[in-house]
Amino acid sequence: MPARSKNGFSLIELLVVIAIIAILAGILFPVFLSAKAASKKTTCQSNLRQLYAAFQLYVQDWDNCLPCPGGQPGDLTYWAQESKGLNVYLRCQEMGGKSVFCCPSYAGKWATPWSPRTYSMNSFLREPPDLPYPAGNAYLDGISLTSITTASETILLFEGIPGDQTHYDGEGYVYRCGDWTCVRGYYPSPKPHWQLADEPWHGNYNNYLMCDGHIMSREPEKYPSFRGPTGTEGNIWYARKLRYDTR
Repeated sequence: MPARSKNGFSLIELLVVIAIIAILAGILFPVFLSAKAASKKTTCQSNLRQLYAAFQLYVQDWDNCLPCPGGQPGDLTYWAQESKGLNVYLRCQEMGGKSVFCCPSYAGKWATPWSPRTYSMNSFLREPPDLPYPAGNAYLDGISLTSITTASETILLFEGIPGDQTHYDGEGYVYRCGDWTCVRGYYPSPKPHWQLADEPWHGNYNNYLMCDGHIMSREPEKYPSFRGPTGTEGNIWYARKLRYDTR
């Protein structure tokens, strides 16, 4: 009687296959994560472009003036709110974390009375311009586009720092306006009441929407020895102050 043929893998063959799969997974998993992160960064940039389109519609309706970056609670003049501001044109804040007001890289929870938002507006874009916090909160008029000396070099929106579970405005809360100290990644170490305050949104970089509509991807600025820009070179915050045109 002929011997029966034996089918299947031996133990050694099975271990070799498992080792090869593990090696391939180790190679491909970081590539997958990198591609996923790049996709989220691209979607974030697309969100900012849609927000800029809404800004353009706003200025057409309001005599070439931007909405106010922010004011006191209850003010109806600032850019990001449910019933006025840019949502008049976008009609998407009811989508919560999936709206264009939110970067898809945010993985935390939303436990705040305000609509989800990860972007913040440059607080210096008021009339009069370049007012520091908290003095600027008293002025609720958005700046005229003609008052911005260099639109291509001035930030309109940036990626802010979400609050953690201990923040007084709730988890996920991002200031509706601010300066460089409100950019995620500005701080050299973790900061109480904020999520990942020392880590930029996209690897080492954040996305910025500039006043002329183009997107800038760059590392957050660091000002270890002074508060903010002190000269014209590299200033991307002030609308008129410290520009070459000093009118």
